[in-house]
Amino acid sequence: MTLEQFGFRKESNIEKAVFAFTDHILNSLNLRQQIGGIFCDLSKAFDCVNHEILLAKLRHYGIHGVVLNWFKSSITNRKQMVKITSQNCKQDSSCRWETIKNGVPQGSILGPLLFIIYVNDLPHGINQFASPVIHADNMSVLVSARNLEDLKSKFDFTLHHITDWFSFNGVTLNMDKTNIIKFSSNHSQNQLHQCDSVNNSIKGVTNINFLGLELHNHISWKNHVIKILPKLSRACYAVRAMYPISYLNMLKIIYFAFFFYSIINYGTIFEGNSTECKKVFLAQKKIIRIMTGSRPRTSCKPLFQSLGIMTIPSQYILSLMNFVLQNQERFTPNIEVHNFNTRNKLKLHKSVSSLTLYQKGVYNMSIRIFNKLPEHVTNLAGNKKMFISTLRQYLVSKSLYFLEEFLND
Repeated sequence: MTLEQFGFRKESNIEKAVFAFTDHILNSLNLRQQIGGIFCDLSKAFDCVNHEILLAKLRHYGIHGVVLNWFKSSITNRKQMVKITSQNCKQDSSCRWETIKNGVPQGSILGPLLFIIYVNDLPHGINQFASPVIHADNMSVLVSARNLEDLKSKFDFTLHHITDWFSFNGVTLNMDKTNIIKFSSNHSQNQLHQCDSVNNSIKGVTNINFLGLELHNHISWKNHVIKILPKLSRACYAVRAMYPISYLNMLKIIYFAFFFYSIINYGTIFEGNSTECKKVFLAQKKIIRIMTGSRPRTSCKPLFQSLGIMTIPSQYILSLMNFVLQNQERFTPNIEVHNFNTRNKLKLHKSVSSLTLYQKGVYNMSIRIFNKLPEHVTNLAGNKKMFISTLRQYLVSKSLYFLEEFLND
């Protein structure tokens, strides 16, 4: 299975897909390259899978005999009909049964697997000049070049290859919702307004929704914070409504299981270090005061500690360290870089960068945070469960308001 596919694979998830995407952007900007992205919107992707092409690809990947026949029987000769029931009519309306010639079953384990096999060969034709990031049917392609003219040429070449692949495999690319975006570290005006591909115009945008996260072309998470703040406000209202009839443990269950925590936890590793995240932290302190029945100006530090809830900065640190444990192959200890017996030999080696955005990225911040952890925590790095548990207890006890509190300690 191609490494560019992050969906429905063991040890792959949305977080790794977003990291691969944003880290590639930051690396390119750090090298002073021009970089942009193509965000493809597929029309009814799972329903467009051609059975004959799928079976041919399964044979290409070495599936033959009984196993191939099993796959064939599971997707072919399926029938469907539409039945309309009306309360005003005595009889129901329905069409006749028709054989399904395209598509894989949705809502099953087999359906997504067959789909990612179907699109598995898409990255191979563009890997030399572009970097695809695929999560199931969500397809994005990053293109980088030394200058803007080369970038436009690569964009056009990549778009032609993608549309040719889609056309050959019977997948429809929704041009109205497919966008391009040029990323930059400053507010320069060198934007790509549109690209022409097979007589269709794909418009340029300045903000994109990538796997549920709103990303601005200046690598800002401001729009994402704006998007989630109304949801956090509704969560505060729900907890306030439940407060008179619920005990504290029930309110904590509501906080973690139903409303607030799931909203702020998704994407914390990426936007937790941004200035915009301060507004999210204010909303978190508001809901903590509501849960404990405290006054609006009551200090929340002891409240966080008594409830055993981590602050946003603490949650950001935990997310980064969880990322380090899951991606140890990406990080290098100092002892593997030089043979000097220094006191920092077991700490992670820091990469050299001049771009502030790159320094604040997930990779660099993971190294900075890990190297600042207390020794009794880093000694447990070999035991993931104990490491995370001990670190969580440490962060709850600290109840950090700012990341600088931890870095300057």
